Amino acid sequence: MKNGRFLPWVLALSLVFPLAAVAPAQASQDWDQIISERAPVGSEAVSVDEYGGFEKFSTREVAVFDGAWTGDYESWNCESGNTGRGDCDLSRPEHSFSANAILPFCETVAQENCVEGLEIGPVGGTLEPARFIRHVNSRTYPELKSQGLMAGGATSLFESSVLHAGGQGTYAATVVAQVGYDRIRKVFRTESLNVAVYGYTEDKNPSHEIKFFTTGKTKDGKTRRQLGFAGGATPGCKWIETGACGVERPFAPGIEVKLTMRVPDTITGWFRGRLKTPQIEITQFSSKNTRVSVQAQPVEVARMYSVVKEAEATQKQKDAIWANCGSCTMFKGGGRSLPFSHWGNFNYIELFRKNAKDTAATTTTHWSFSTIDNASGNPCLASKSRLLGIVTTNATMYNGIVPAFRRGQLNYEVSGMHYLPDGTLSLGTYDLVMRSDVARCLYGFSNAPLNARVSVVNNKGERSTATTVVGEKNGWLRLAAYGFTFSKKTIKVKLNQKPRR
Repeated sequence: MKNGRFLPWVLALSLVFPLAAVAPAQASQDWDQIISERAPVGSEAVSVDEYGGFEKFSTREVAVFDGAWTGDYESWNCESGNTGRGDCDLSRPEHSFSANAILPFCETVAQENCVEGLEIGPVGGTLEPARFIRHVNSRTYPELKSQGLMAGGATSLFESSVLHAGGQGTYAATVVAQVGYDRIRKVFRTESLNVAVYGYTEDKNPSHEIKFFTTGKTKDGKTRRQLGFAGGATPGCKWIETGACGVERPFAPGIEVKLTMRVPDTITGWFRGRLKTPQIEITQFSSKNTRVSVQAQPVEVARMYSVVKEAEATQKQKDAIWANCGSCTMFKGGGRSLPFSHWGNFNYIELFRKNAKDTAATTTTHWSFSTIDNASGNPCLASKSRLLGIVTTNATMYNGIVPAFRRGQLNYEVSGMHYLPDGTLSLGTYDLVMRSDVARCLYGFSNAPLNARVSVVNNKGERSTATTVVGEKNGWLRLAAYGFTFSKKTIKVKLNQKPRR
């Protein structure tokens, strides 16, 4: 199966579920409706989507995979972790273990691997602690202390007096830890984290139900064991339980959110995300857990969508569609949009910018972030023992990796549509927050105060107008650029330090 849009960790998820189960993160109802429309005969619809591990339920599975994405694989539930025998013998090299553990709300002061609290309030004002209501009633897994395997819980639901755009004060926090098995050390290890907070309204309907199944078809039509799920739901549902689902609602303007979590101390390195003005607090909670608090504003992301007619498509466009096609019909009609990942290949946007009239189809609001799996080749920007920083933007597409340090500058690429649906300019946001000692390591600076210059440059070397922010406080360096227009841009950060007299 040709599958150009997926990164390795997304591919790992598709080992667990059939492709349709890998859901876009934080998609609004309008956006869901747009991308669910079938392309007319003789055309294909393309889009840039938000892919991530914001799961509707916890999983704990083993797969045997043929080494290439063809759909020919087997997978099954392994609730008991490593049994050392049979289907759950993880010492067998062909067995690939994968768990998505949704962290539950912290019920006790000593509990590990949980969501400690959610706060919401006006930007620059006092944030109000939201009241925990309950967990979504979905599949869960017990903690296996003897094996060091954390519990798999369910999404936490909260209530606040601060209303979202749906007119209610109901919010959800989904924190997903992705756990693998280290066959050499014979231990389970939390490898990454995906976090999202969003407003919702509850839609009660008997049709809302998740049905799990354990059989699937290979590309040759043969039946094999393949875990998956199916369930009818209203477009925009972010969580589902029997008889109800949570339909995502945008945040109200001028809102700030703070989420505090207790997470495994194996979560290290960098976060990337959809946030504005992020602030990070990190403290040691226990011998195995770190308390992480992230406070930030949500961002509005302009979404790219375009219908391309076969008769008008260039060969490069056809090649890009084919590379991302999978089992699509290739211009025969009836297919839904082909989503390209929101980080990685900027060429996709440039190929279809003209078809989209350089205008976003709609916008969606997000408060989300995840760990960056790609390790930086620069030792100052890499760590296996602590969190180093976070890089966030509202760009339709962005690097999704650690900023590159080249020629004395930290570079980060972003791209998007030039205009919003109403014809106004789409304005960009970019935030980089990192430990001050990381910056000093890069440049060999002393502990004296740092200065920085932030610039936004297009592919012709022309600088864009932008408001830039530089500040250093409590061991963290904050750099930002706001208000720049989109095409393909590189955000460059140059640090310096006044010499001591």
